[in-house]
Amino acid sequence: MPEAAESKEVRVVGDPAIRSLQYCYGAVLLLLWGWSLGIDSIFWRDNANYSYGWVVAPLTLFFFWRRVQSQSAGFWSEIGAAGAIEWRPSPWLLAAAGLVIFPLEVTRSEYHQSGLVLWAINLVTVGITLAGAYWLGGRRLLERVLFPFLFFLTVKLLQIGGERIGQIMHHESH
Repeated sequence: MPEAAESKEVRVVGDPAIRSLQYCYGAVLLLLWGWSLGIDSIFWRDNANYSYGWVVAPLTLFFFWRRVQSQSAGFWSEIGAAGAIEWRPSPWLLAAAGLVIFPLEVTRSEYHQSGLVLWAINLVTVGITLAGAYWLGGRRLLERVLFPFLFFLTVKLLQIGGERIGQIMHHESH
């Protein structure tokens, strides 16, 4: 008696459905990074103590480029297959980004340039970027791009820490 074949649909990277999701994801990433950097640039411009943020974004891009361009052609074919196997993408994942971003933008507009809200916006941007790296290339690609994008968050951690220290110093001086 022959075994019944399982009817699992396995999508590969060249699949048009996967390709269209990749384009949508790329558009979402461009919008997210534009939004995040646009908000950050206002903060960096208005606050001389954090003007170093202008250096962090290009350094993040440089670190990302160095990590990605140093990989062999074999690496890219291996991770493409790994990404398609390890995580099945869903259009709902892209919609979930909007469900997180909308309340953050409303909060940001209410509490203009709140350090915590700005950090949360950047955390969401980096999180969605890293999730996409995992989707596109599995664990190996995620490991390659983890440092550059986590490096971008240092500008926010330093800003929040600096704000808190400034509040403590102001309170102690009075």
